Amino acid sequence: MAYLDDLPLLVRGIAEYKALGAAVDPLLGGLQQKIRQFPLETLPGESQGELLARWEKMTGLPSDGSLAQRRFRLMSRLGCLRPYTLSQLKRQLAAAFGREDSFLVQLDPAAFSLSVEVDAAGQAVLADLTAELRRMIPANLTLYTGVSQAEETCVFAGVALQVTVKHVF
Repeated sequence: MAYLDDLPLLVRGIAEYKALGAAVDPLLGGLQQKIRQFPLETLPGESQGELLARWEKMTGLPSDGSLAQRRFRLMSRLGCLRPYTLSQLKRQLAAAFGREDSFLVQLDPAAFSLSVEVDAAGQAVLADLTAELRRMIPANLTLYTGVSQAEETCVFAGVALQVTVKHVF
């Protein structure tokens, strides 16, 4: 953003305004860069070090565990609205994990059970996830949590071909 671009065309050619623009533009550029960086450092899902400790203090969370566990607990606490629908629960988990393909949620209404599986990257936060889900979901649901693992297997599919000849007399 250039200072002169915001001025009317009539005054852009005046030497004093050009000099003022030359002095102000570097300051505004540096300020804009700091403004662009500011949210990334303070977002709860991106914070670390002292900022993460401050977030934990504000939400009453302990400051122990790995960085991933601490961020997960913080994101879960900040989004702790009770998920009365399955889609709300999935949105909260996606916000906590940072992506939508890192977990699988299955609800069995007939058996009153909820199953949540995380991928191998989420294994570090499984204990915190289980505790947070137990706090969030209704008490009458049985909760199953686990880590899903991809397994490569060889699959053989056989085919039998049958040919029938029909004679018409």
